[in-house]
Amino acid sequence: MFGICLLSSIMLANAQAQEAYEHQTGGFAEGVSCKEAHEDTFSIQLLQKYMFMEEHSAEKLRDFVPSSMGSIFGQQGASRANRTNRSEAAMPWTVDVDKMYDLATSLAAPQSDKFTAHSYQTMYGTFLGPLAKSEYKPKLLEIGLGCTMRYGPGASVKVWRQLLPHAEIWESDVDKACVERSRSKGLLKGINTLVGDQGDQVVLQQWIKDSGGNFDVVIDDGGHRNTQIKASFDALWPAVKPGGLYFLEDLHVGRHEGWDDTGGKMVMSDIIQAWTEQLLIAKNPDPEIAKTGNPASLQWPLPDAVDFILCQREACVVGKSATIASAT
Repeated sequence: MFGICLLSSIMLANAQAQEAYEHQTGGFAEGVSCKEAHEDTFSIQLLQKYMFMEEHSAEKLRDFVPSSMGSIFGQQGASRANRTNRSEAAMPWTVDVDKMYDLATSLAAPQSDKFTAHSYQTMYGTFLGPLAKSEYKPKLLEIGLGCTMRYGPGASVKVWRQLLPHAEIWESDVDKACVERSRSKGLLKGINTLVGDQGDQVVLQQWIKDSGGNFDVVIDDGGHRNTQIKASFDALWPAVKPGGLYFLEDLHVGRHEGWDDTGGKMVMSDIIQAWTEQLLIAKNPDPEIAKTGNPASLQWPLPDAVDFILCQREACVVGKSATIASAT
């Protein structure tokens, strides 16, 4: 049986684990000392997981990828990239989720951390999987080309292009030079681009004008600061088509000092929970139900035409009603 130190070394040798950790923490030392490994609760949990897998099948080790080693976000649970054995517990909706993961991780490096460090195949497989099977030609806007990622820009572009080959894809980023370099290298062939700060309302309105708006899908994987996410949603939600989807990634960093630029006063997770309270209770059409809602949720009014909000680990998707009531 492997000891904690040896197991840690095996995990750190895995390129996906290293990539995931560096994205979360901004860097990682070349090795971990035996003392550090023994003191790290997360390493102990890894050992426990390995012991379980060793008991059942040692071959499962190669599919085990930890999301981080001692993450600054305190994630000490199971790997977000680890997949459930569907042969043991298959459900219809997991088919598209698995296909999403398989597609994203089959592409040549660099691979998007949406599907390695995170488990966003859950929401993208569930909602974009059916879209990929249709003849419909969706219009998609992604905020964040990936210019600040260690592995470089364009990783998610490859996924969208492969998943939705007939889609009209728009990519935006604040780094104009990076966008231009990416295009010159052929990374953005057939992709439309927008440049500017997603937290600037003037820029956002220009994006809508230049692209024509009318998006089926908006994906916010940009700067992750609360003010940026909220500003972008406020401007772009009206530009989402009826029945469209707005994905919000990496919401787990909303209270972290590196991303919370509101002093805790406007954390996007709190806003989404307020919207959910209104969907469930505070804005219920039955006044007897509505009056039992939490009045504090009304600080963040529910946006027009929100049909549903579904959240998974670290991310949410907001769906727009397919039928917009006309004014009378």
